[in-house]
Amino acid sequence: HNKYLLMLSELGIVGLLLWLRVFKTLYSEVKFCSRSADPLLRFLGVAGMAVILVALIYMMLDLFSDDKTLQTLLFPLVVVSAAYRLSKSKK
Repeated sequence: HNKYLLMLSELGIVGLLLWLRVFKTLYSEVKFCSRSADPLLRFLGVAGMAVILVALIYMMLDLFSDDKTLQTLLFPLVVVSAAYRLSKSKK
């Protein structure tokens, strides 16, 4: 089974929808960063889009022998989110 089914069975439809909402929120922050004039924010935004894509695809895979946590995939998104919020607070 994949991570989506695992979350659905453990947390129910509400938990799965909240999890996907986290990715939607992070996507909007990453999109803003990727369109920024600051080169560092733009780099973080593009890298964040790649991480979101990889995380959502990774969750579709069947996980039989090696069930890695998503912490390694979510850490770069937290960095992008922090950069987004810092850039918003400067204005």
